Amino acid sequence: MNSRRAMLALAAMLAGPAVPAPVLALELELVAEQVQLGDWSLERVALTLGRDVELRVGPVQHADDEALGSIELHCPAHPGGRCANGTGRWVFRRDTLAELTLERSKAALAFNVELPSLARVPSSLLSTLGLSSLDGQLDIQARRVAAVWSAQLQAQGLAFDTPDGALAAADLALSAALEHHSAERTGQLALAWTAGELLVGPLYLPPPEQPWQFEATLQPLSDRRPWRVDVQMHRIDALDLSAGLTLDPAVARLPEALRAASIRLESLDLAWAWRHGLESLAAGYGFGGLRPSGRLALNAELDEEGLLGLQATLLDTALSDELERLAADGVNIRLDWQRDTAELALDWQRAALYRIETGPGALVMRESADGTLALQQPLRVPVLGGALLLEQLVWRDWRGAQPELSLSASVEPIDLARLTRQLGGTEFGGTLSGRIPSLHWQDQVLVLDGALELALFDGRARMTGLRLERPLGRLPALAADIELERLDLAQVTGAFEFGAMTGRMSGHIHELRLLDWQPVQFDAWFETHSDSPSREISEKAVNSLSTVSGGGGAALSGTLLKWFDTFPYARIGIGCRLERNVCTMRGLGPAEAGGYRILEGRLLPRLDIVAHKRRVDWPQLLAQLEAVTATE
Repeated sequence: MNSRRAMLALAAMLAGPAVPAPVLALELELVAEQVQLGDWSLERVALTLGRDVELRVGPVQHADDEALGSIELHCPAHPGGRCANGTGRWVFRRDTLAELTLERSKAALAFNVELPSLARVPSSLLSTLGLSSLDGQLDIQARRVAAVWSAQLQAQGLAFDTPDGALAAADLALSAALEHHSAERTGQLALAWTAGELLVGPLYLPPPEQPWQFEATLQPLSDRRPWRVDVQMHRIDALDLSAGLTLDPAVARLPEALRAASIRLESLDLAWAWRHGLESLAAGYGFGGLRPSGRLALNAELDEEGLLGLQATLLDTALSDELERLAADGVNIRLDWQRDTAELALDWQRAALYRIETGPGALVMRESADGTLALQQPLRVPVLGGALLLEQLVWRDWRGAQPELSLSASVEPIDLARLTRQLGGTEFGGTLSGRIPSLHWQDQVLVLDGALELALFDGRARMTGLRLERPLGRLPALAADIELERLDLAQVTGAFEFGAMTGRMSGHIHELRLLDWQPVQFDAWFETHSDSPSREISEKAVNSLSTVSGGGGAALSGTLLKWFDTFPYARIGIGCRLERNVCTMRGLGPAEAGGYRILEGRLLPRLDIVAHKRRVDWPQLLAQLEAVTATE
């Protein structure tokens, strides 16, 4: 028997056609050896026709893979000559992978397929499915009554994984019910997910607290194409979603098959959605510790060219953060997006960035003809007794693949005591003000164009080359160059419990690099001005300055120091270049007895500070400075 006839016999058995009724005790067996079908080979095909009908196929093997096992079908004798109550098995290495039962009458056809252990599926078949592992139980029941087909699927303990780990599941429990009306060409699908967890790329879906339920209906809009699919998902007080999709059945893949879509999200509980998937997406960008609340409503229309219109509203939204990076209350956002225009409105009652509290604010942004989304009027936000004035905010190419956000702003004098208190650092007084000429954001990088001018400690600070990467993500990195001009030493030293000093100081911090807000590189230099009318230093400041220099000493005995509260000085100069956790120190110049001079005294009692260590361990220096400044 050739391979073509063997396959015809196999198709006949699976379709359940009429077979010759047994005559007396006559039994006929048709056998084909080594049947080749393209890359597939069937070692043996045997059809037995007698009182019962039996078909045995296999082992089946692909050219490049291992054997896939054998198929055995059995049909008892039936007066009508048709297979009315058949059974079948798929056997692989003596294990039954699947069992089939078939019941047939004139009015109905029903069959049931059970796969008791998916872990026994051949590895070659797993590779074909793109999986590296598979386990669980599967039960499929199907029935046809007249022109109506119905099917039910039950999966228990379903677990699978892909070689790259991008798709995985554990202990899934799924059920599905499908009904298809052949005459009307319509169908309904109901799907429920009751247990287990699922990973789809960066999206992690934890075990459902209550079953997820999904319903869809399918109907043709004409005799040929396209088809209309209506989808509904509903969770009490959590999710109310409906969508209508128009698909081209001639196209097998999404989104190419999509011709139109209408999506209506009546309500989505953000806290619920965050726990059920959104947090895993946000964690990939360093925002996993956020905790949002509020509700989202959304309407969207799509056509063959993509998104046609979108209206979204966030109401009474609040945001907290385990790491205290962000916080907000009373946030409302309204977005009206069309293909050629857009408007964004945002208002809030309270917000905080790294514990820096702000008052209420509101802004409106509209899209111009060139596709730029821009702030319509300046925004003033109260903060720390002063205010942040946002003068310009522009979002270029905001619809494209390379969006860029730029702004210019100024800071009205804010209270430094409140700022440092909320940041958790050393508290000091004074005010901070300045201007941000141009700042832009792209690809999670914040870059300052030009210079940031600040009024600080009755002097001025100028920052250039500012570049901040991942400011709210993992391992934020900052680079900048800072120039300091005529700072009041009394305010500076009083702020940091350094000890009292008077005079004016200038300096710089070049090539500053911070990683996770900790310095890893800089070249710093600070020196006083000889034209300052008052130049004095306290005994505590002498000890602190000696410690900063890496363990230097004052050229005056400790006993004599106790007789005086302050000492006049002529100049102070100290520098450090930090690289690889080591600070290379420098001062005003070499001292006569060796080392380098940090402080040059004047008048009586004359006090000089000379340091001898050129290379100082940075963590040890910080620890020593903290100990000295914390002790009176």
